[in-house]
Formats: sequence, structure tokens, C-alpha cells
Amino acid sequence: MAEKGLAMAERNRRAAYVGAETVAWGKRLGLWAGSFEDPTERPRTSYLKASTVADAQPETH
Repeated sequence: MAEKGLAMAERNRRAAYVGAETVAWGKRLGLWAGSFEDPTERPRTSYLKASTVADAQPETH
């Protein structure tokens, strides 16, 4: 998936896919075809907090 630009390598856990990601970046494949916000840079919200917010939202049909 990383080689096709469909996934990002987890640099903090395993460097196995960094080379494949670099090739995809060089060819501007998948994620690398445009610009996007790197999800690893965003602060994580706990699942419990996120589901509480989702449950508080009114349902729309």
C-alpha cells in the first residue's frame, strides 16, 4: 500500500516501508498526488471522548 501511495509508513514504530513511501512520494502517487494534513501530526482524541461527542449529536434523517 505504501508503494502505491495509499498508506504512510509508521516511522516511529517500523522503518520497513519508508523506502516504498519515498518512491510513491517521488512519483506523486496516491496520497502524494496532492496536499493533505499528515494525521500523525494531529493530537489524538481518546475513543471514549470521541464517542461521547458523537452520541451527543442529534440524529438527522
